[in-house]
Amino acid sequence: MRGMDYCLMHDPTESGVRRRKEMQTRGGATTTNRRKLLLGMIDFSSATSTRIFFETLARACLRGEVAPALARDTAAIAKEAVLVRQGEEAEARLSAVETALQALVERRPRQAGGEAV
Repeated sequence: MRGMDYCLMHDPTESGVRRRKEMQTRGGATTTNRRKLLLGMIDFSSATSTRIFFETLARACLRGEVAPALARDTAAIAKEAVLVRQGEEAEARLSAVETALQALVERRPRQAGGEAV
């Protein structure tokens, strides 16, 4: 670094300390915003779109475009989103089965004692 005895992270002068503190106050903000943006654009509605997301994320990580920690954290969040979607789908199927079963029970002829045949 021209004209400096220390790099930014090791500069003991008052201006070096002030610059480090300024950088630390922003620490992680851009990563978090990038992660939010990335997750906001993902379509988890189908297995195909979810697979494409994971493949794209893996390729970006291997090319060095996405930090491994960011890729890992994003994939973990995406995996949870997929599990939520699968739970919602299972709940909808169960509700449909319960409704169909209730309709069958109600259409069943009853004996004189009130019991279904």
